[in-house]
Amino acid sequence: MKKLILLICVFCPIFMTAFCTDIDLSDQQRYKLMENYSTATYYIDKNSLNVLRYNPPYYIIQGDSISKYYYDNEQILRVTYKFYYDYNFKEIKWQYVLFTEYDKNGNFLGSYTPTGPISNLKVAEKGSNEYFYGWSFFILCYNIPFSEDI
Repeated sequence: MKKLILLICVFCPIFMTAFCTDIDLSDQQRYKLMENYSTATYYIDKNSLNVLRYNPPYYIIQGDSISKYYYDNEQILRVTYKFYYDYNFKEIKWQYVLFTEYDKNGNFLGSYTPTGPISNLKVAEKGSNEYFYGWSFFILCYNIPFSEDI
C-alpha cells in the first residue's frame, strides 16, 4: 500500500504537467506555421477550421489564427475569424468572432467576444493579414487556391 501511494505521489505531478497547458504550438499536426519573424510567429489551428457554408460560388469558413509574441509579456493570442467567400468575384469578407489570450507557456488567461465596429463585416484587402488567413483557410479546407494572387 505504501508503494502504491509513493508511486501516485511521484508520477501524478509528472502526468499533470503534461496536460496543464491549453495550447501547445509545437504540435505540428495541429498548428500550421504560417509566418515567422523576430518579434512574432503566426499559426493556423487546422483543427479549428469549420466549413459553415458550402454553396459554390459562396463559402463560409470559421477558424483560428494564433500569434505568439516575443516582446512585452510574450503572450499568445488566438483570434477566431469567420470568412465569407464569393468565388466568382474573388472577394473575401471577414469578421472577428472571438479573442482568446494565453500566457507565454500556453496557459489560458481569458477570452472575449468583440462588439461594436470591430465585429462588423469587412472586405479583406489583397495583401492584408486577413486576406492571407482567408486564402489559407480556403486552401486548407478545399485543397485549391481561392485565387492566384498570393
